[in-house]
Amino acid sequence: MGSISLESDNDGLFGDTLIRQSYVFGGVACLVMILVVGVFWVYLPPRVPLFFSRAWGEDRLAHKGLLFMLPGIGLVVNCMNIIISQVIGDVDVLVTRSLAVGAGVVSLMLCISVFGIVRSVI
Repeated sequence: MGSISLESDNDGLFGDTLIRQSYVFGGVACLVMILVVGVFWVYLPPRVPLFFSRAWGEDRLAHKGLLFMLPGIGLVVNCMNIIISQVIGDVDVLVTRSLAVGAGVVSLMLCISVFGIVRSVI
């Protein structure tokens, strides 16, 4: 059974398996979101529920093109966390891994949101 170590490999940022898998998962999740929105684009109504923090009704609806904002946010979070991790380098492995796992979790949550929105209107 594998163990989690706080020691860093000397292969750079993506030499660490957890970091590499987290960022790959985030990237794949963003591509899946783009694919899902693209495949179901013709079946989506012109306005879809997107802003769930607003009052019930028309305020929650947005143009269906804004669904591409969700994978965009995921890509921005992944890229920002990669840049921050490269700046931090090997100084703090725990923070670097936390950024990577956090990016994966954000991408997962965005992916679930896209699936939920598409499923609710089709």
